[in-house]
Amino acid sequence: MAFPLIARRNLSVRSKLILCLSLSVLPLLLFAAILAFTFSESMTAQGYEHLASVQDVKRNQVAELFKERLATAQVFVGEVSSYAMSENNTPALHYLKEFSIGAMHLTKLDNERAESLQSLFSGHTGALASSRSENNLIRRAYYDNIHADFHTRLRSFSERFGIDDMYLIERRGRVVYSVNKGVYFGEDLKSGRYSSGADAGLASMFEKVAAHTETLTTDSVFTGFYPYPGRDHFVNYVAKPLFEFGVLVGVVVMQYSNESVCRLLGGFSHLAGLSETYLVAPDHRLHSTLTRVSERPASIDNLAVESALAGLSARQAYPSYDDAQVLAVSSPVDVYGEIWALVTEIPSKPIFNEMYATLGIGLAIVISVVLIIGAVAWHYSGVITEPIKQLTLLGDELLEQQGARQDAVEHQDEIRRIERYFYAMREAMLSEEASNQAKSRFLAAASHDLRQPLHAMGLFISALEPYVEDATGAKHMRRLKSSHDSLTKLFNALMDMARLEACAVTVNKETFCVDTLLNTLEGEYRAQAKAQGVKLRVAHCGAYIHTDSLLLERMLRNLLTNALRYAEGGKVLLGCRRRGDRLSIQVCDNGVGMTREQQQEVFKAFVQLDKRSDGLGLGLSIVEKTAKLLGLPLGLRSESGKGSIFTLEAPVVAKPEAAFMEYQAEASGVPARQLVVVLDDDQEILQAMEALLTGWGCDVVMARSLVELSDKLDELSSAPDLLLADVELANGENGVDAIELMSQRLQTPFTPALITGDTSVARMQEAAKMGLLMLYKPVAPAQLRSLLMHAQNQRQSETV
Repeated sequence: MAFPLIARRNLSVRSKLILCLSLSVLPLLLFAAILAFTFSESMTAQGYEHLASVQDVKRNQVAELFKERLATAQVFVGEVSSYAMSENNTPALHYLKEFSIGAMHLTKLDNERAESLQSLFSGHTGALASSRSENNLIRRAYYDNIHADFHTRLRSFSERFGIDDMYLIERRGRVVYSVNKGVYFGEDLKSGRYSSGADAGLASMFEKVAAHTETLTTDSVFTGFYPYPGRDHFVNYVAKPLFEFGVLVGVVVMQYSNESVCRLLGGFSHLAGLSETYLVAPDHRLHSTLTRVSERPASIDNLAVESALAGLSARQAYPSYDDAQVLAVSSPVDVYGEIWALVTEIPSKPIFNEMYATLGIGLAIVISVVLIIGAVAWHYSGVITEPIKQLTLLGDELLEQQGARQDAVEHQDEIRRIERYFYAMREAMLSEEASNQAKSRFLAAASHDLRQPLHAMGLFISALEPYVEDATGAKHMRRLKSSHDSLTKLFNALMDMARLEACAVTVNKETFCVDTLLNTLEGEYRAQAKAQGVKLRVAHCGAYIHTDSLLLERMLRNLLTNALRYAEGGKVLLGCRRRGDRLSIQVCDNGVGMTREQQQEVFKAFVQLDKRSDGLGLGLSIVEKTAKLLGLPLGLRSESGKGSIFTLEAPVVAKPEAAFMEYQAEASGVPARQLVVVLDDDQEILQAMEALLTGWGCDVVMARSLVELSDKLDELSSAPDLLLADVELANGENGVDAIELMSQRLQTPFTPALITGDTSVARMQEAAKMGLLMLYKPVAPAQLRSLLMHAQNQRQSETV
C-alpha cells in the first residue's frame, strides 16, 4: 500500500522524501540481521581459507630459501676451487694443500719427520723455513695481496646471499680460513673457540661429512640444524667437500642463523599479534619465531603436524599450550629434501569477539545514521524542497510568457513540472540554435553577392593608381587602398566565421610537404615584416603531414599576422619541431605577451586585447574553430612582456611516391604586352578589369556571355595569351564552357584561369581535377600581375 501512496502525483516532494526514509529503516535492519547471521556461520571457513592461501605463498618461499642455500654452496665451492686451481692461489688454500701433504706423510714417515714437515708450512704469516726467510718474506707479501682480494670477494659473496660465516676446513679437522674471524691456520675444531656460541655445531657438522669420506663426490652436500647454546633457536649448516685434481683437500661449510627463516614466518596474518607460525622438523623439533618459544613443548603431537609431516595439508581446532582454543592450518614444506611441517595457529576467541564487536558497532551506526537522517530530513526538508518550489514558480512564469497552457502541469508534483519546464527550455535552445545557423547560412550564401562589388572596387583602385600623380592624390590613394585592404580582410574574416558556425566548411585532407607551405608564407610575409621592423625567420622542415593544406595555411596566416602586429621591432619565428610521430608547427614572437587572464579570453570571438588594433577580433577565434574542425591540437604558451608561442600539432606521415608540388607564381617583374580575354556577366567587373589591364599595357577583349565571346574570337587577328573567366555566368553558363570553346576555336595554346567567389572545397576539387588555375574574389591586383607573368613565362617556354 505504501508504494501506490508514493506514486501519487499530487503528493508533495517533502512528503515523499520523509515517507521513503521511514520505509528504508526496515530493510536496513533486516539486512543487518541477515549479514550478522551469515558472517557468523562463515567466519571459521573464511579463516581457514585465508590461512591456506597465505601458507601456499609461505611454503614456496621457505622451500626456495633452502634450495637457494644448496645452490649457494655449489657456487661458493666453485669460487674457492677457481682460486685453488690457479697458480697464484691464496695463503689459506696454499696451506690447505700443505696440511694435506703433511697429513699424508704421517702415515708413511716417522712422527718426528712428519712433525718437521708439518711445522715447515704452518706459520700464521706464511713464512717457510728460516734458512729461506729472505725469499719467503717477498713471497709472503705476494700472498697477502692475493689473500686480500680473495677475502674481499668471499665477504661480498656471503653478504649478498645472507651467509653469517663461511669456513674452510682441511680434511684432518683444522680450520684454515673464516670469512668473519679471519685466518686461523691449523686451529683444531675441538678447541675452545668452536665449542660454544653459533659455532658449537661446526665440529658435529664436520664429523658428519668425515663419516662419509670414502663415498664423497663433487656433488655431495650435507646439511644440519644444531641448537645455539643459551638461545631459543637453531643454526643451519650446509657443507660440501673440496677436491683438487680429484683429491679431497678439505670441506667448505656455510653457516646460517635462524633470522632469515624467522622473517619469512613472522607477521603475515591480517590478524597481527594473534597468529603464531612455526616449522616442525621430522624429529618434532620446533623452529619458531615465538617470543615464548621456551613455553612450547619440544614435541608437537597433534593432527595438523602429523598430517603435514606425512605430506598432507590439514585444518584442525585444538587446545593450545595455554588451554586456549585455536584454529590451525598446516602444510608440508620441502627442507633439504625432507618433509617438514609449516603450522599457523590463530586463537578463535579473539576473532569471534572482534567479529561480534564489529557487527554490534556496525549495527548501532546503521541505526543511528538512519535516525539522524530521518530527523535531519524532517527538519530540513523544507530547505531541499524550497528551491524546487522556486524552480516550479520560475517555470510557470516562463511558460506564461510563452503563452503555453498551464492546465497540463497544475496537478503534477514539482519534479514532473520541472521536467516539463526543462523540455520547454530545450526546445527554446534548439530554436535559437536553428536561428543562428540560419543566419550563418545566409551570410555564407550572400558572400558571393558581397564579393562582387568588393572585387570591382579593388580593381578600380589599382587601375586608378597610375593616374594619380600629385602628392596629395597619391597620399589619399594609399589611404583608400589601405582601407580597401582592411575591408577585404574584415569581410573574409566574417565570411570564414559564418561558414564555421554554419558547419559549411568541408575538410579536404591531403598529404603534402610542410616546407611548401612555409615557403609560401615566407615569401608573402617577408616584405611586411621588414616594413614593420620585425625580423622574420623561417625554420624549414621536410616532413609530410596529412591534413587540409588550405585551412592550415589560413590558420598560420592569422597567427603570423598577430605575431607581426604585437612583436613590432622584435622577432618572429615560424618553424616546426618533431616529437615522435607528431609535428608541432609553431609561431613564436618576443612581443608583449599575455597574462593568464588574457590567455583565457584571447580565443573568444570579437575579443581584442589591444583596442587600438585594426580588425574585429576574429582571427584567433577562427584559428581555434578551424583547429577543432581539423582535429589538430592548438596550444598557447605566453608570458606578459616576454612573448607568445602558438602551436599546432599534426600527425607525421610517410612521403608519398609522387608528392604533388603546388606551383608558386612569381610576382616580380613587369609583364610584357599580352592579349587578355575577360569573360564576366557583371559590367562593373569588366570595366574594372579593362582599366587595370590596359594600364599595364595589355590588350583586353571583354565578353558577357559565350555567344559574345564566340563573336569576339572571330574578330581577333591574333591568338589570346590569357583567359580570365568567371565561373558562374548568367543563363546557366560557366567559365569551364568558355575554356572548352576557346580550346576548340584556337589553334595556339593559351593560359586559362577561373575567377569565383565560391570558396567551397567542391569547387576547389573541380578546378584541381581539371588542372585549372583558380582565383578567389576579391582578387588582389598583385595576383593578376603574377598570373600575367606566369602566362608570359609559359608562352616563352612553349616557343623555345
